[in-house]
Amino acid sequence: MVGNKGHRRFLAAPEEDGFAIDPAKVEADAQFDGVSVFRTGLSMSALAVVLRYRNLLSAAQSFLAAKTYLESLQPGFFQMRIVIQGSIPTCAAVATRRHAAPPPGRRG
Repeated sequence: MVGNKGHRRFLAAPEEDGFAIDPAKVEADAQFDGVSVFRTGLSMSALAVVLRYRNLLSAAQSFLAAKTYLESLQPGFFQMRIVIQGSIPTCAAVATRRHAAPPPGRRG
């Protein structure tokens, strides 16, 4: 438990050997139960930090959705050059349309 930085803040070093949990520190931290707390060293307003974090979550969810979709596709094997050249714009159009469409369940 001492090796974990998050848990270490709740420890007190008594006079004898070893460590003990400091109840006062646990009580002080209990005020944040159920609340998201963002720590930052930036000189931004609290609203700006939350909005930036929300944008990061949105980007991560978009990447996950695209990755899941791409992993579900079966590979195509082409042997003729004309078919290969025709498939590239088609794939780009499908990817663009897929990205522009709203996610399922969020229409309107």
